[in-house]
Amino acid sequence: MEPDHPRPPRRHRGTAPPDHNDEYLLYQLLVGAWPVEFIEVGALDAEALGAFAHRVEGALIKSVREAKVHSTWAAPNEAYEEPLKSFLRDCLDASRSNPFLDSLQAFAARIARLGMLNSLAQTLIKLSVPGVPDLYQGTELWDLSLVDPDNRRPIDYGERWRLMAELETLTPRLPPFAGLLDRWKDGAVKLALISRILALRRTHSDLFAEGTYEALEVVGARENHLCAFARRRGSKSVVVAVPRLVAALDAEPGWGDTIVRLPPASAQRWRNVLTDAVVDTADQEVRPRSLPRACLRSFPSHSWFPWISDDGRWRRNRQAGSRDLSAHVVVPGLLHVRLKTLQSSGDKVRFHGFYAQPAAPASRRSKQCSDARAAALAIVGLMTLAPDTVAVPVAGSGATIDAVVDLRSGIQAQ
Repeated sequence: MEPDHPRPPRRHRGTAPPDHNDEYLLYQLLVGAWPVEFIEVGALDAEALGAFAHRVEGALIKSVREAKVHSTWAAPNEAYEEPLKSFLRDCLDASRSNPFLDSLQAFAARIARLGMLNSLAQTLIKLSVPGVPDLYQGTELWDLSLVDPDNRRPIDYGERWRLMAELETLTPRLPPFAGLLDRWKDGAVKLALISRILALRRTHSDLFAEGTYEALEVVGARENHLCAFARRRGSKSVVVAVPRLVAALDAEPGWGDTIVRLPPASAQRWRNVLTDAVVDTADQEVRPRSLPRACLRSFPSHSWFPWISDDGRWRRNRQAGSRDLSAHVVVPGLLHVRLKTLQSSGDKVRFHGFYAQPAAPASRRSKQCSDARAAALAIVGLMTLAPDTVAVPVAGSGATIDAVVDLRSGIQAQ
């Protein structure tokens, strides 16, 4: 069957190179390795196109020789290989009117964004399933390398440092993923995803090292387009949900009545690790529109996270390159803490502040004040050590608080 897109004219028919298998392989190589910088541009840069053709040629000839049908490493068949190289050059010839190249460019642009979504989904799964995730150097961004030696090209570490520094300045806590998706071609969205999930793994290493894996049921109109699972250990839970078969989703957006059924007896409040959005799941169900390509962490009923809500405020100031810190945390009815850095030396930071809790009966005040002090100290650690540390909301009166935070070993009350 002839393809429904233009292709270069064949100089010879019958057994002339390439055969159908090698021709099909060439099309796969072209589409699979099509550089991101070639997406949605007008005229292709001739030098860049020539460099790309050279890379594809190396992979194509290596595949032909290792297939040992028309050529081998021990006895290269130039009578087959040279016409094959010529065919490749015809495919990518931009010096003339080339309907095949125009068609290839349009097709690659159409599927590139779908490939990007698949890549993000695979990356999130790899970083959250049981086992140790492997990350090859250079794959923090899009890596469309071919077989060696193409996959041994130098890595632009400077570009990765630049993007990482930019992500750290976008927001105090989280990069705006919606905005990063709009500029997906620079790879910053993948870098941000990797950085965020690795930080989550570091904060909850026991959950990812020892937690169970539970596949979650998805039901509804788009149940075949979502993969979801949970990792659980004790009271800690992480739910991961990623899209699949995204071309159909792109053609007909929307999740309809699709829901994800959460594990039994799981928490009723969850936080999207990528966006900080909060999802309430009183019926132990969550709709995908609440968690597109999301990794959610549970909000146990006895815990409180630094979350901007309608009835709470969270402010934090940190000077660049300094451990000086001041904070004002207000959770009405739960906790009110003011903290200010007194001294910073080496690995230790000293704080002074005030915490307040709702009044309680005198018979319970001593225990509650102790718990309130522990909660305030947890917030100190929250701001200096781990952004996702939990502060326990308890009742009590108020008092001043002094603390020394050792950045290596934790909090020491004074």
